[in-house]
Amino acid sequence: MGIGGKDAQAGIDGDTANLTTFEITDTGDSTKASYFTPRLAGFQLGVSFTPDDGDGVTDDGDDQENIVGLGGDWVGAIGPASLVVASTGILGKNEGDGDDLRSWEVGALISFGGVSAGAKFGQETDFNEGDFFNAGLKYGFGAANVSVGYVRFNPDEGDDNNLFALSGDVGLLPGVTLKSDVTYATDDPNAHDNEDDPDDTISGVVSVQLDY
Repeated sequence: MGIGGKDAQAGIDGDTANLTTFEITDTGDSTKASYFTPRLAGFQLGVSFTPDDGDGVTDDGDDQENIVGLGGDWVGAIGPASLVVASTGILGKNEGDGDDLRSWEVGALISFGGVSAGAKFGQETDFNEGDFFNAGLKYGFGAANVSVGYVRFNPDEGDDNNLFALSGDVGLLPGVTLKSDVTYATDDPNAHDNEDDPDDTISGVVSVQLDY
């Protein structure tokens, strides 16, 4: 139920191997029970329970267990613009010596005509400990979209990480979409301090998406 800057970006959103975007931890495809309320007056709530996320290598590894996910959003309009406001959180216990899950985020997305803008702020307390912010601005015209995006991660220890993205996509044929990103990251957490893999990372990606 989360919403934020990535929902107002075109292209591939900087999804490259050496660049990291920050969001709160979730339990992915782990077995869970989930319930979503009906939407009333624009409001909807959701809750999930995951007994074990299964991420640990061994039974006494760093699996998280008894994980509760909570979310809520409101979908409505302000004059001619559509608006979504959402908040999500996750609570869980670590089976090993790692940190328990206590992460949260709040975000919003507003759209008017071909323009949409989104932003999110949150705090991560799992392996990436710190707070994060992301924002995106997208403009669509015909079969094409262009956008700019920004992600900032402020870790509890170490330097801030910043990611800037310029993205675009265009529908070439029915079911065929050309996508592209150009991104720049400062103090990339996945890089190393050496000449072959510097902290600052510039990346360009082009892809073709087929839908059938």
